[in-house]
Amino acid sequence: MSSLLLASSSSERHRLLSKLGIPFDTIHPDIDETPLPNEMPVDLVQRLSSRKADIARSQQPKSVIIAGDQVISVQDSILSKPLSHDEAINQLRLCSGQTVTSYSGLSIYAPKTTTIETVLVTTTIVYREFDDETIHAYLSVDQPYECAGSIRLEGMGFLLIEELTSCDPYAIHGLPLLTVVKKLSALGYTLPKLLQSHL
Repeated sequence: MSSLLLASSSSERHRLLSKLGIPFDTIHPDIDETPLPNEMPVDLVQRLSSRKADIARSQQPKSVIIAGDQVISVQDSILSKPLSHDEAINQLRLCSGQTVTSYSGLSIYAPKTTTIETVLVTTTIVYREFDDETIHAYLSVDQPYECAGSIRLEGMGFLLIEELTSCDPYAIHGLPLLTVVKKLSALGYTLPKLLQSHL
C-alpha cells in the first residue's frame, strides 16, 4: 500500500487525519491563496486544494496525497484566513446574525492512476448575533488567525453558532473526514484495515 501524505500546514487537519490511526507524513505547500478576479468560493477552494495536492505530488509522486482548503462566504464576500487582528474583527462583524456557507475543498492524489480527484463539501452555518465585546473576548480566547472566517469551532467558536448543517460534520473543522474515509477505502485503506490500526 502506498504511503500517505497530508499536504497541509493546518494543525487541525493533522489532528483529524490522525484519528484514522494510520501513519502519514506532512508537507507544507507554500501557495498564494489570493482569489482570482471574480472567482467564486466554490472554484477557489477546489483550485487551492488541487494546487496543494499537485505541489505535493511533484515531490512525492508515489504517495497517496490528501490536501484541502476552506473558505467562508457571507454577503458576497469570501472570508479566508484573516491577515490581522483587525481583519478578524471585521470578518466576525460580517458573520454576526447571518447565515453563511463554508466551502471545503478536498483533493486526493492516487499514485496508481496518477490522477487528482477534487470534491466539494458545503456547510451552512447560522451565526448568533453578537457585539464587539463578544468578538474581542472570543478572539482573545481562541486567537483563530489561521482559520477561515476567524472562527475555530473545535475551540470556543461553537458559542457563536446557533445552527450548523452539513453532510460531513468534520468539514467545518477543515477536513471532511467522512469523505476522506470514503475516498481512501477505494485506494486500499479499507474499514477493516483502519479499525485494525487501532488494535
